[in-house]
Amino acid sequence: MMKKIFLLFSFFYYSVFFAQNDVQKDTISNYSKILRNTSFSGLLQTRYLVSLTKNVDVSGVNVTDQEKLVSNSFNIRRARFIIKSKINDRFDLGIMLNFSEFNSSNVTGKVLEQAFVRYAHNQHFKIQMGQFRPYFGIEDEIPADFIKSVDFSNGYTLLGKNGWQSYQTGVAVYGDLNQSQTPFKYYAGVTNGNSRGQENDSDNSKHAYVRLEKEFKNDFKIGVNGGIGSYTNKTGDAMGGDLEKTFVINKKWSFEVISEYKEGTNFSEYAAFKLSPKPEMKDFRFRNFYINPIIRYNINSPRLRSIEFSSRYEYLNPNYQLDGNVRKTITPMFNLEFADQYFACLQIGAMIDDYQKNVPLTSEYDHTTLFAQVQVRF
Repeated sequence: MMKKIFLLFSFFYYSVFFAQNDVQKDTISNYSKILRNTSFSGLLQTRYLVSLTKNVDVSGVNVTDQEKLVSNSFNIRRARFIIKSKINDRFDLGIMLNFSEFNSSNVTGKVLEQAFVRYAHNQHFKIQMGQFRPYFGIEDEIPADFIKSVDFSNGYTLLGKNGWQSYQTGVAVYGDLNQSQTPFKYYAGVTNGNSRGQENDSDNSKHAYVRLEKEFKNDFKIGVNGGIGSYTNKTGDAMGGDLEKTFVINKKWSFEVISEYKEGTNFSEYAAFKLSPKPEMKDFRFRNFYINPIIRYNINSPRLRSIEFSSRYEYLNPNYQLDGNVRKTITPMFNLEFADQYFACLQIGAMIDDYQKNVPLTSEYDHTTLFAQVQVRF
């Protein structure tokens, strides 16, 4: 597997790093402080949740003891502080902390979300190392404050548990192979594949992935992903594709569609399986699909910039070869944007979950939760 990883990086290194026609002679004798600067930003998302389902609390867990049932609650979803520092014209770093994790009963390994160093030779070749979100799908390119639904998809969470998405530790190379207005981007990386907050890898094997993404005219983009990984030195894989298209009707109205499909080995399901005899790892396969249509109306008044309505539908089978419990989720959401680029907005909607089989006293239970979320970033 390490040989495959070496060949993968060699291919991108020689094809992108050296195949350039824009080399210029240096006229600066010291690049130590060229363009050096540091910026700070942050995000706060605070919510009010109400469970509309009998015997289900606001976290979606079935609870039969009425004294322990919490049907409504305020909470802080994210309280992020982000540091970006440019060392010179090619080196920069990023650090992102999520202080809302201090409210969790298990804080260990959660507060630090991103911590990476990046070297950008040019737009065709960039390399970063540390803890970051691997580019394994369209959601990895969208910060939490720009997602067009209340949160990332269920599939994104599942792939995070399996080492493909969310925050992982490793190295990645990426860039744009085109020099036109329609980029053709590549992403390739190797990670430990055992989620964030881990001091070291859990085994000697790694997760390796590749993503190709092509943008076309008229706001249309497609991407494909593939990767190989392991759990306790047993090999698995993941693959998928996604698309994003925006239809501009006029200056006021637009319609956007985001859709994604993924499937692969469910390492976390294999690890949690307790019955004997235990099936082979290749039998544990997940399948995920979602589509999110968004209608946007640009008001452009001084205090209210736009109104958006979205309704994401998602299908997730965590183990389709072994009769997994299918989860279907509909998330209608109404968004009021009070400052451009989601600097301030109010989001109101519902999370409606429908399981193939209700499992008592767990989160695998049909439920509907209403939410009202205020988002402010700086």
